[in-house]
Amino acid sequence: MYRICLLVFFLLISPVFQGCGIFDFLKGDSDEDTSTVKVKKEQIQEEVDRLRAENIELKKRMDLLKNESKASMDESLGEITKAEEERKVLSDLLRKSKEENQKLTSENTRLEEILQKLQKKPHPDLKIKVLSGNGDLGSAKMMTKKLMEMEYDVSLIGYAPRSNFKKNTVYFKAKFEKEGRILLSKLGADTDIKPLTWSSIFDLIVVTGKNP
Repeated sequence: MYRICLLVFFLLISPVFQGCGIFDFLKGDSDEDTSTVKVKKEQIQEEVDRLRAENIELKKRMDLLKNESKASMDESLGEITKAEEERKVLSDLLRKSKEENQKLTSENTRLEEILQKLQKKPHPDLKIKVLSGNGDLGSAKMMTKKLMEMEYDVSLIGYAPRSNFKKNTVYFKAKFEKEGRILLSKLGADTDIKPLTWSSIFDLIVVTGKNP
């Protein structure tokens, strides 16, 4: 009977001790879990700090890139402005060059026209003087106009030593008789021709008569 009672007591008490062991085991697990959570928090904080540092570094790089980009843009704008100024200067030089070329072209054209007129004249180097032989200088002017229309150059007009010439008279210097007769044929039948009997710098002298 006594043995039976001891056995029953042992069976009742054994679960209690076993429960204490289980509690200790669970307590050990709880401490381990707490330590694991603490480690994870530290890792997370380290990761957050690392990300913050990377963000700061990234912001610095972005600011540096912005400054470099602004400097590059300013430099590009400066180069564009300089190029535009150079283009404007070249444009002005080109415009002035065109204007000068136009002036030179106009001047060349004018000189060519003068040369052509000289070439058309029968005797561009012929020296001619026109004198009034009727006392009226108007007749000498009229004769000069007529000769110029024939493309002769008249170097001088004036009065003849006498004013009783009845016809127009062409005086020619030696070696210019041919030129005198050509002019005679152009002035018409009411014109005389004679050689110069006095010294003169002129090759032909035309004296107007009563009806020039």
